[in-house]
Amino acid sequence: MKKLYTIIIVAIMLQLSHIEKVDAQISLGFRAGANIAQFSFHTSETYGVSQSKTRLNGAFRVNVPLNSLFKIQLEPGYTQLGTKYLTHSKYKSSDGTTEDIEKLDVATNYFELPLLLQLNPRLGRFETIINLGPEIRYRTGKVKGKSSYSYSENGTIVEEDESGPEDDFDEDFSKFDYGIAGGVGVALPIKSFKVFAEARYHFGLTNLVNKDNYQDFDGTVQNRAVSLNVGVLYSLQKK
Repeated sequence: MKKLYTIIIVAIMLQLSHIEKVDAQISLGFRAGANIAQFSFHTSETYGVSQSKTRLNGAFRVNVPLNSLFKIQLEPGYTQLGTKYLTHSKYKSSDGTTEDIEKLDVATNYFELPLLLQLNPRLGRFETIINLGPEIRYRTGKVKGKSSYSYSENGTIVEEDESGPEDDFDEDFSKFDYGIAGGVGVALPIKSFKVFAEARYHFGLTNLVNKDNYQDFDGTVQNRAVSLNVGVLYSLQKK
């Protein structure tokens, strides 16, 4: 898969070498915002429910025009992902009701590099932003998590336990991730600047589970996130 991304990057660079001259110039900027992230679990058995958690992201933005409508956008940056996971079991019998609740909260941090094709149709004073393309991620630091467990009988907690948030799940997860990102937004040009807001969906394709440690695990765990961002671009064109 790393070879595939090398081929994609080389192909884009070859295209850039044949770009027609346009009035728009390279723009530089940054974005920052929030991720609503969770893991997508695909297994033969359902063990629990994945729930989203809110984290942060930020990136530099290099915007290179291909023509008056299309651009290539490179965004080296930092993103925080993760998930919450809930397992809830309830049993009723003649002796009463028992209940097991397990909660897991996992946090991961990545260096992220989206490489996007951008479409910018005009909408009056505004520019519409439509992005789509591949992205790669490399995990930085360790995977941190915390977990809790409670067991109750007839509504009374009999046993409970909590650990973390310094539990180390590092060996359980892959370092490398790749996927597809796509989103929409709007930009307001102000002289040499553009102020923009954007929503984007991140569809991870890597199985995050380290199969060397979980050989009996027959499913996949993948990153999913919705990011909401605001930012500024500055055109290097001299007015």
